[in-house]
Parts: sequence; C-alpha cells; structure tokens
Amino acid sequence: MAATVDKEAMTKAYLDVRDDKVDANWAVFKYQDTNIVYTASGSDYEEFKSHFSGTETWRGKEMEPAFELPHDDCEDFSSFRPCSMCKNDHDKSLVLHFDFAEGERVYGYVRVETGDELSKRAKFAFITWIGESVPALKKAKVSTDKATVKSVIQNFAAEILTGDPEELSYEHVKTVLVKAGGANYGTGKSNH
Repeated sequence: MAATVDKEAMTKAYLDVRDDKVDANWAVFKYQDTNIVYTASGSDYEEFKSHFSGTETWRGKEMEPAFELPHDDCEDFSSFRPCSMCKNDHDKSLVLHFDFAEGERVYGYVRVETGDELSKRAKFAFITWIGESVPALKKAKVSTDKATVKSVIQNFAAEILTGDPEELSYEHVKTVLVKAGGANYGTGKSNH
C-alpha cells in the first residue's frame, strides 16, 4: 500500500517554490510513520541540503552529525530524548533538532535559475533521496510512494534519484537542469 500524502500542505509548498513572488526556492517532504508530509521550505540552498545529508543543532548552533550522547552510559542512538535503555531524563531543551538522513527517504523540490545575463529562466528539479541504510523493503516502496508525491509535484525539468550527498550540490543539480533544458547558449563569449 502506497503512503498517503498531505496534499493540501504539499500543494501549497510546491506552488510557493514555483511562484516568482514567494521567497521559497525549495521544499522538503519526509515520512511521518506511513504518511509523507511537508517538512520545510526556504531560500537557503545549504539549509535545503541539510534535510538530506543530516545536521545536528545543539544549543542553536548547527554542526555536522555526531553520535555524542547526553551522558556516557546511554546507548540509545535513535534520538536525544529520554532513553529507553536507562532511566535518565535528558535535558531535551538542549537538543533542538537532529536530522540524520542515512536511514531516511526524503523528497525535495528545488528551483534553480539558469540562462545567461539576457535570458534567465527558473528550472525545477524533483529529488528523491534514499539513504544508504534504508532497509530493502522501504527502498522498494519508494517507487510507489514517489508516484503519489508526483501526483502533486508534476512540473519539473529533471528528476534526481540519489543517496549520495555530492549529487545534492547546487552545481550538480544546476548542471543536470541545464542538460535537461536542451540548448545551452551561455554568454556567447569564447575563452580562446
């Protein structure tokens, strides 16, 4: 059975990314149990990438993911909430956000400006992230779940399926979109 999507929230985020008047260049959708829900949107591409590659925010400061635990005896790596393996109640106010995507499936929609100084165009990419440690059955479900997401997110020039953070670089996504667009005239200036 395919996952369900929050069509109203997903449609709003999708249309915001497409709208020239809205300051949103990307939107991210993640699984919440068996539902795919709108997670975030914004204009900072590094923030967009963080939803795929993983970041940790500790006391408001963003840093690379690390498995530093709230205390030495804790072995619960799934979250920084009260541990299931111990009786300690960690200070949950210290950890604001943990997002490590190696075990996640994530969908993204991103807007990239292409063209030269005379002709700028917005191009859109649909990105499906399947983390390396996603179990095989969940990987297989992505094909049907992605079709459900694509029933809302219908217009894009390129689709990227990846689990490699390098393929999420702005330069890579832009290159894929330019190739998908056909003619690439550039500035018309020669480097010779």
